[in-house]
Amino acid sequence: MNNLKAFDLNFGTVILRFYLMMAVVITAGFTGLWLLGLLALPIFISIMMGVSFNPSAKFEKKLNANTITLKNTRKEKLQEVA
Repeated sequence: MNNLKAFDLNFGTVILRFYLMMAVVITAGFTGLWLLGLLALPIFISIMMGVSFNPSAKFEKKLNANTITLKNTRKEKLQEVA
């Protein structure tokens, strides 16, 4: 559970979760299963708390290993010149 961060949510994700919450509530209304509407509560709480689900540290290390930053390339060029 250490890959959850509170108050770290961008606006686009807030909008997507809002539409998901509304879809759950509208589906519960049309089907008549109002208890299904309770599934909207955790979605609402995640929006209000700004909870973001980040990938695990192992996955982030794998991603960072494949990326090349300008800082690394500049250092390598300076080492080649020297």
